[in-house]
Amino acid sequence: MRRFLGILLVVLALRSVLLIVTGIHPPPITALWADLLTAAFLYAITPLLPGLFLRAGAVALIATGYAAGAEHLVTHGTYFRIGHLGHLTDPGFVGSSVNGLSILWFAVFAIISSPLLWLLKGNNNPPLERTLGVLAGVFVMQMLTMPTLTTPSNNVVVGSLGQVPPLVVRRSLPLEQDEASPQEEKFYEASPRASHPPGAQQNVLLVMIEGLSGGYFPGVARHHGIEPAVQLAELESVLDERGFRIYRNTLAPQRQTDRGSYALLCADHPRMRLLRSEMRESPTLEGEFDCLPHRLNKAGYKTAYLQAADLEFMEKDQFMPMAGFQRTVGELGAPEDPEDTRQSGWGANDQRFFDAALPELQRLDNQEQPWFATLLNVGTHHPYLNSPKQVDSARAASAQRPKERMERRQEAFTLMGKALTAFIRKLDHQGLLETTTVIVTSDESDGIVRQASEPAPLDGNFGVIAIRPADRTSSELRWRDRDSLTSAIDLPKTVLDLTGGAPGEKMIGRSLLNPDAQNRRHLIVGDTYAKRVHFIRSDGKAIGCNEAALSCTSFEFQPSRLFGTLKPSEHPPFMPLRDRVAVIQRTDEIRALRETR
Repeated sequence: MRRFLGILLVVLALRSVLLIVTGIHPPPITALWADLLTAAFLYAITPLLPGLFLRAGAVALIATGYAAGAEHLVTHGTYFRIGHLGHLTDPGFVGSSVNGLSILWFAVFAIISSPLLWLLKGNNNPPLERTLGVLAGVFVMQMLTMPTLTTPSNNVVVGSLGQVPPLVVRRSLPLEQDEASPQEEKFYEASPRASHPPGAQQNVLLVMIEGLSGGYFPGVARHHGIEPAVQLAELESVLDERGFRIYRNTLAPQRQTDRGSYALLCADHPRMRLLRSEMRESPTLEGEFDCLPHRLNKAGYKTAYLQAADLEFMEKDQFMPMAGFQRTVGELGAPEDPEDTRQSGWGANDQRFFDAALPELQRLDNQEQPWFATLLNVGTHHPYLNSPKQVDSARAASAQRPKERMERRQEAFTLMGKALTAFIRKLDHQGLLETTTVIVTSDESDGIVRQASEPAPLDGNFGVIAIRPADRTSSELRWRDRDSLTSAIDLPKTVLDLTGGAPGEKMIGRSLLNPDAQNRRHLIVGDTYAKRVHFIRSDGKAIGCNEAALSCTSFEFQPSRLFGTLKPSEHPPFMPLRDRVAVIQRTDEIRALRETR
């Protein structure tokens, strides 16, 4: 009993430091239960760690897990997922992420964990069957009582180990059904084209802001009655002044850049389960993606993809040409000197990136053909090094608390807003707004929106669409209501309606130029960090499930205020298990891929 109590005290001490450095305070009863399960697990494995070398390895993993878990909580609102550890094989990802790692607090976690070197020393050798039985019991209780393995109320140790079995069995058993059910088909309905689209040749600029949440616009936040962690009042004001329509009920289909970019460029649901993303799988595929840039190429457009980060990470260098981009540019705006303070963790800071993007757009505009360009910044990506001041402070990042780096994220978004504001004004000054439709959206939604203890369901899917049509066509357009349920997958069909391009056969989504498309629709969104999938109906009903669709909660909401009114409901799920699993499995297909053989 003394050994168990000693282990429990260490686990509780680690929890206390986690609360201090993150500022996130989960429900105490749930957190205490997770820590009790963790202590029971560590006590049970003591017979399996007879040597000092094994115990030292276990303690090092525990300390590292807590330090990484703290960083992930502050950045994404959840613990890390084991399936994402493959990113550690990418030198660029590791080098950029380490810029934000708090070495000081890693040392604190290591010191507090050190008594486990003695507490985990096994003095007895019970039968292996008994040890395995205890371990199985711990994980069964954890699965039954925890909403998700990566929630802040869980414990990073058992939460991480509990993710291992699903990785072994990565896919559910295939369903035995010959054809899709009516419920399943509703998630793949294709809406008709706008009744009177302008179909005029115009340039289109799609600006993807890394991690931007619609909740960061104060007007949108007020509409939902929430208090955002970041407020971009100046950017929202400039967008309003320039005539942008900001949609207030927009869903981002998934977390992570590769999954979100695929959805908004290819008008398809991204994979909901933690499988390799469509973008990452592209090097192994033969064929081309029937996505928005490919469709615009057929309509006579020049197409370009420009980003601040290196193109090789997430295989963008191979996916973007397959999606139809004729020109792809990475590390745009990066200074030649790597010590230049205008360089952020992943690439050029946002001011430098947008300044470098403007000449590229001018070169496209000097050609006779209309053009479509997509931009992706990097300054609002962790570790949020978006200014000389922040880059200089990165040298002292080892002494910063993750909670303090939350403030650095807020400053990074503020600086992005200033850079984007200046960029839009320059577009206007040079006359490009007259002939160019500009769309501001996000590759994914930032995970923490509210000033609260834990993110609410769908906070990680709070997307943004702000669109300003070219001046020459603005008077001809009839738009969908700003408060109707929209998604990033609606953008390709909107652009094709604006330009007169023909959509692909498998493109889903609803054009924003179709005001009659406010009738009932079904959407599926995922949060790969939280290991959650949500099925959403525009009439105010939703289901939140784990990725296996087995453990679900019903929700209800006001259709025009999804993020501000979402609350649990006592009604049974509006979809049976069979259909839920079928829809999730169908997202595994790369529907936008067109074989050329």
